[in-house]
Amino acid sequence: MVASVIYSSFAGNTGRIAKVIAKELGTEAIKVSQLPPEWAPTGLIVIGTSVYAGKPSRALIKWLYDSPSFRGKRAAVFVAAGDEEGQGKDVAKWVAQVLESKGAKVREAFVCKESLLWIFGLGQPSEKEIAGARKFAKKIAPRKRATVKKKIAKPKLKKKKTTPVAKKRKAVKRKPAKNKVKTSKKKK
Repeated sequence: MVASVIYSSFAGNTGRIAKVIAKELGTEAIKVSQLPPEWAPTGLIVIGTSVYAGKPSRALIKWLYDSPSFRGKRAAVFVAAGDEEGQGKDVAKWVAQVLESKGAKVREAFVCKESLLWIFGLGQPSEKEIAGARKFAKKIAPRKRATVKKKIAKPKLKKKKTTPVAKKRKAVKRKPAKNKVKTSKKKK
């Protein structure tokens, strides 16, 4: 698997955002509570949570502290928060710090707006948040490395310059030479 999208969601808004990101990355979103015990990080790891009283969900906090090392893995964070600039950024920063303390290299963080109507699941996520999630996914997507075929330069052979005299020589058909034997006649 190229990427793993792991999220924690209470009312479903973060889950819907996670599914949009996972679809763009060509994988599935997995809820933290549904992760198999034998799960091991591979490829890009994308972690998402909602903000609860200024903190990530308890399930995500527990999982982050209990999870195996992310040494050398690339990671990204997304947060759905009512306050994008304040609590949302703070939670994203905190999750990124925990991931980095476990050895991950956090590439990007995305914070989307979650209205107070999230409790009822009304109108969330909006088209703006979905578009933002797609843009975020494209930004963090592992890129396929283009194979560059190098053209091997063939040495250019220099053409011999032909002079007008050489052209005439080629044009004249040569006859094979006859052995001429000189005979000497004696005068009588």
